[in-house]
Amino acid sequence: MKVPCSIIRGGTSKGIVVRTADLPDDAAARDRVILGIFGSPDRRQIDGLGGADTLTSKLALVAPPSRDDADIDYTYGQVLIDAPHVDYTGNCGNITAAVAAFAVDEGYATDAAPTEIRVRIHCTNSGRIVTAGVPLAGDGRRAEAGDLEIAGVPGTGAPILLDWADTAGAGTGSVLPMGPSATVPGFADIRFSVVDVGNPMLFVDRADFGVEPSAGPDEIDPDADLVERLIKFRHAAVEALGYRDPAGAISDSIPLLTLVGAPADYRHYGSGETVAAESMDVWMRSLFLGRVHKAFGVAEAASAAAAVVIPGTVAHELARPGALERGVVRIGHPSGVMDVEIEASDAGDAPVITRVATQRTARRIMDGDVWVAT
Repeated sequence: MKVPCSIIRGGTSKGIVVRTADLPDDAAARDRVILGIFGSPDRRQIDGLGGADTLTSKLALVAPPSRDDADIDYTYGQVLIDAPHVDYTGNCGNITAAVAAFAVDEGYATDAAPTEIRVRIHCTNSGRIVTAGVPLAGDGRRAEAGDLEIAGVPGTGAPILLDWADTAGAGTGSVLPMGPSATVPGFADIRFSVVDVGNPMLFVDRADFGVEPSAGPDEIDPDADLVERLIKFRHAAVEALGYRDPAGAISDSIPLLTLVGAPADYRHYGSGETVAAESMDVWMRSLFLGRVHKAFGVAEAASAAAAVVIPGTVAHELARPGALERGVVRIGHPSGVMDVEIEASDAGDAPVITRVATQRTARRIMDGDVWVAT
């Protein structure tokens, strides 16, 4: 069968955008077609459009809005590379930026000012709204060219501002579903924090796993013993949290486990240049599908910023003080530093996140048809 699609880079990820109406109604049949589009399961995804990397094996299903306060429905799918499975757990912030761009290009959004158009994206995975501010060019079309640099992306682009405040507590029912910190059997000497904004996240001190500040994907991923211990710890923490994916199982992706440390110098994953401790408020490395994320997820950055400003969390204790007063949390990740704007009140037993926003760029790469064997 022939399926119309678009390939769009959003932030540090690349996704395939497909209209839900162009796929089978039956969920199992739909997922078989999606796997065919990507070429999964196959570690090279040689027979499809997937890029053989977790950051380029991402799906956005889009449809007209199913609620009055949205402009577009968006369902995120992480298409596994070497397994016949599409994981619909949680949100993907980078691909949300791609959907914002698509919504403007395709006329889903109409709330336009002279220089910007607002897009209300209904993220069906969590049932919450992400609001995007998408810049317009002088001719009224969406602007792609601009001066914003995104760590981990070559070149520059026009900034798309994503506000995740409405997603607070969407996954677990609370911003702090286990309180500021907790422990689990088998790892009783290790404190961790669960924060749920954007996507639920587990935060743990890197020192508890012997991870040095210099460590990135090339140092952590080959250490099989360390990765196995991190995966076992994550599994125990998620079991204690009681979080499940839509199928009732523990997702391999959400919540992500994130190692946290005080600001420190380290080498940029791509360029090898020094990322200076002074440029960040906190050091973080996220484990995504059993490997270290080469940059940092946008929905995860919302949780990370909240964790930094909420007293009592592991991230708050390790981060440079004063981020809430400055209104920005600077996250040091393998490919550079990500800035997250944040406003919060009652940051304690009942934190209220009133704004948590990130800037991304997006580029529409291709429109066309993909042929799928049936």
